[in-house]
Amino acid sequence: MPDKITIDLASIYGEFKLDKIVRRDAFKRVIEKLYRRPEDDEPLERSSGYRPSSLNVMKSRRHETIMISARRGDGKTTFLTDILRFIEKRQAGEAPNELFENMEMEGGPASLYSLGIVDPTLIETKQNIVVMIIEKIKAAVDQAKRADRPAAEDHYREFKQRLRELAAGLTLLDGIGDESLHGKEWVDPDYVLDKGLDRASAAAAFERSFYRYVSEACRFLTVDAFVLAVDDVDTSFERGWPVLEAIRKYLATPRLKLLLAGDMKLYNLLVRQQQWKQMTSDFINAERQVPRNQSYSDQIAPMIDVLQDQYLVKIVRPENRIDLQPLTYYAERASISFTIGNTKAITERMVSRRYAKRLLGLGAPEDVATIQSIMLRLPMRSSLQLYSSVWPLLSNGVRGDQSQQYEIALDTLRHVASTGLMVLDFDENELRNPDPDRIFGVFAGWMTKKDLWRPMARFYPEGLEESSDLAAMSVGATLVDLFRRQPRAIIDYWLKVCTIREKIDRGDITTPERLKELLDHLNIRSKEESLQTVSRLAAWEAAEGQQIARGIRISGAAVPAGPRIRETGAASSELYGNFDFESFRRDLGAMNENSINRALQKLPASLRGFHSRLAQSGWDYSYNGKGEAGFVPVFGNTLESLRAGLSGQVASIAMIPASRITSGQQSDNGSYSLLRILGFISGILGVNRGNLTPRTLRRRLDQFLVTAGMPRSYPTPGGAATSTAGSNIDEDSEISSSLPGEPEEPGVDSGASNDEALNALIRWLDALDADSLSLAPITLARVWTRFSYAFDSIRDELRHTKTRYLGVLMHRSIIAFLHALAVETYRAEGNTIGPKVADNPIRSNEPFLAMLQELDIREVDAKTDEDEDDVSDDDEVRFFRWVFACPLWGYFLARHEADLTGSKSRDAAGEIFDLYRQQSRAFTRIELDYSVSFRQPNDGRTAQFDGLFFLLNSVYLQGHKAPRAAEPKPATRRSVVRGRLVPSGGDNADKS
Repeated sequence: MPDKITIDLASIYGEFKLDKIVRRDAFKRVIEKLYRRPEDDEPLERSSGYRPSSLNVMKSRRHETIMISARRGDGKTTFLTDILRFIEKRQAGEAPNELFENMEMEGGPASLYSLGIVDPTLIETKQNIVVMIIEKIKAAVDQAKRADRPAAEDHYREFKQRLRELAAGLTLLDGIGDESLHGKEWVDPDYVLDKGLDRASAAAAFERSFYRYVSEACRFLTVDAFVLAVDDVDTSFERGWPVLEAIRKYLATPRLKLLLAGDMKLYNLLVRQQQWKQMTSDFINAERQVPRNQSYSDQIAPMIDVLQDQYLVKIVRPENRIDLQPLTYYAERASISFTIGNTKAITERMVSRRYAKRLLGLGAPEDVATIQSIMLRLPMRSSLQLYSSVWPLLSNGVRGDQSQQYEIALDTLRHVASTGLMVLDFDENELRNPDPDRIFGVFAGWMTKKDLWRPMARFYPEGLEESSDLAAMSVGATLVDLFRRQPRAIIDYWLKVCTIREKIDRGDITTPERLKELLDHLNIRSKEESLQTVSRLAAWEAAEGQQIARGIRISGAAVPAGPRIRETGAASSELYGNFDFESFRRDLGAMNENSINRALQKLPASLRGFHSRLAQSGWDYSYNGKGEAGFVPVFGNTLESLRAGLSGQVASIAMIPASRITSGQQSDNGSYSLLRILGFISGILGVNRGNLTPRTLRRRLDQFLVTAGMPRSYPTPGGAATSTAGSNIDEDSEISSSLPGEPEEPGVDSGASNDEALNALIRWLDALDADSLSLAPITLARVWTRFSYAFDSIRDELRHTKTRYLGVLMHRSIIAFLHALAVETYRAEGNTIGPKVADNPIRSNEPFLAMLQELDIREVDAKTDEDEDDVSDDDEVRFFRWVFACPLWGYFLARHEADLTGSKSRDAAGEIFDLYRQQSRAFTRIELDYSVSFRQPNDGRTAQFDGLFFLLNSVYLQGHKAPRAAEPKPATRRSVVRGRLVPSGGDNADKS
């Protein structure tokens, strides 16, 4: 085998060229077997004394059929064609002799004559392959006689005589003459003596006649043997069996060399089927009736194995079986390169890397190795189709200029994967121009029906089974393209697919029935936005019979929703612990700096910033630790009181993560979650679709922000049928984010706000270079898995009166999400990370800060053009930078480490926020100050805050740590939380 193999993707099916043959080793083995001179037997007519020659043993009767074994689509037909073309060229004196070097052949290579290819699947039922061979040989002889054999009349007459003798016995073959060899005429003795025995003798001597016929034809054509290729015998059991029987019975002459192509596994099935047919049902039933110690029924199956093996050994001896290896066999032994025409050759490894990157969004070495292994192990035809389809995309041109070639490559992958998709019962038409509003619902329904959530939801080939690997590659490539065209689909994939897969993978959903109920509750198959999906998920996870099991979950943390906190004791205990409110009031009332500082030091660290701003603004501290009066909004807040104290778009931003959950008892409960912020980002990415004028875009974003910031109610499964809890807005009034555009009415005021937050969002959306995105579903799935585990750890690490606060939870959640995105996108580019960076930021911000420093996050132009190296570019990392720059994070992030824990160690939170502001400014060209005014509803006093962090800390988290498994219990069961019965309560009743 050569050290280097160059495959011309343009001429794989073109003109035969010896140096272009990929499987040169197999080709050489076949040529060596074919070109060995046949060994003739003694003349078959030679008689010995009174013994007729027809009774002599045919010593040269030997099956020399060569089997070319390979899978479907592995290039068997091409390989046969190349063999026959070589024979034709050598007969014409055009083929090189280099193949015969180092071959020991007595008398030199034989002279061969190609009879072409026979495909039994194209033979009519009445046709017989032996007759076809006879006809092909006769056509060859007749053509030679007409062309240049006028002097060989005597030899031609001899050939015709052999043909006549052969014709007399043709009635022996299936499909020729009467079904019975001995008809009614055999009752006439005169017929038997005159003609019958002659016909019977001709039939009995058919094989010898065929032998002589072939030999005479070779002598006339001055060749040593004929070569006939038989293709696709294994694809039709009905047509294939007669061919195998003809080979076994008649085609054993050394002057007719057969090439039999097919899949050895299918040949085994074909032969096994026929062996079982010999075991009639009457015989099998009879064996079952006799006593076990006398029955052969237990030996039938083993004997079928023996008969099957012996049959194949007889017609194709093991040494004549040649396997066509996939490309992976050659890649392990030689350096493979590809080229098209006269273009520069590119190594297979480089082409595989670029295929993985451009089509599948995979750049990590282990992921590229998986794709490379799959492509090389595919049948040759499929493998080369994939490599050929991506060739136009290998240049470092602009992707937008290659959209047509990209579509061709995608279509080729879908075509190659069509069988795998069909096996998995997925309609491949769903992958053509998929609708981002419904595609994940389609996937959810399919994966639920076929129980594929675990193996398929990441749409990543595991390299274990060809059909499912190709199906995963096809869907994955389609999603990579969809993410590029519709970036909001990235977030929809997280929220509509990854969240559900995580629940299944971790055992939160254990039965198909519960999964179906969950998907029905989420309304996942509709075109509803992700913002609604995650809100329904929060209601699902919070359900405990007819009540609400309050706790902290990734879908939402339980918080009070209404304007009042009736059970202020539980709220004050949760927020302040064993706190002396009277002493605190006295210190504040002293109105001097030392006393105020002394009062603030009594507070949990996470609440000092909140009360510091209130005290500086002269707020009234009338609450004495008893009753409700004065507790809200000074010592604690609800979603409604927080919203009432804020104004403008800040109030809407603060309520983006908020929703209400309505139980079966009609109580309204609050929920607060990062997932709703992500759903909001998906929504505004949808609003930004199409060619909108700046004015229309601003109006629609403003409307969407206001709408998303009005928490509405979502019923639990137990309360869905009876819930009439009012929503702040009607469900269907959510602004559609999928409309491509809308005409502006002339003269109508758009009502656009001049708020800087909205301006920053618009510029941030505009800064996304979607065409450069190359994000694989597996990368996004890994992000979500890392984030999910980090969130669980964050929740478990929250400590009462130390870090168990909503603002801290939101800060930690955002940092954990951004860290997961940074780490996994960085790794997806093939980079390695150290253990410090790999740790999740659960109790500390330092892992994320280290990740930012690794990425060298700084204030750079978001639109900077860089030289694109298609293999080592940072599309994924650029996406992280864009997400990191989102103007919304600044409202929720802590400004300093001390604000989180009271620690005076390294201010990692402050360093992160500084880097965040730089990155956000680079993408938006706006310097947001995130200033927030919070108003006292009674006297109108306002306090100024830098963001929402301190304000959120005043909204107490309800319920203790909930277990991960949050499947809602059937609505008929009584509500049980933490092992004790819980009475039903009104609004915001604390069931913890």
